[in-house]
Amino acid sequence: MAKNKKARKSSRTHSVKKCPECFVYLPLHEKRCPSCKTKLADVDQKTGIAKKPVDWKAYFMCLASMALLAFFVWWFLLKDK
Repeated sequence: MAKNKKARKSSRTHSVKKCPECFVYLPLHEKRCPSCKTKLADVDQKTGIAKKPVDWKAYFMCLASMALLAFFVWWFLLKDK
C-alpha cells in the first residue's frame, strides 16, 4: 500500500499551471501571464506553480554596472595623480 501511494505521488502530472506572481491558473503552453504579463517557464511538478525564466540580460547589465562603478572608484579616488 505504501509503495502505491509513493508511485502515485511521483507520477503526478498537471493539466494547468499557476502564475508565481498573481496565482492565476493558466494552460501549460502559456509563456506569458495575460493578467500580470510575467514571463513563465515550465511548471514545477511538486507545486504546480510555473517557474520564472532566468533573465541573463539583467545579470549581465548588473555585472557591467558593478565593473563600471569599480573603475570609477579606482580612476577618481585611488589612482595616483
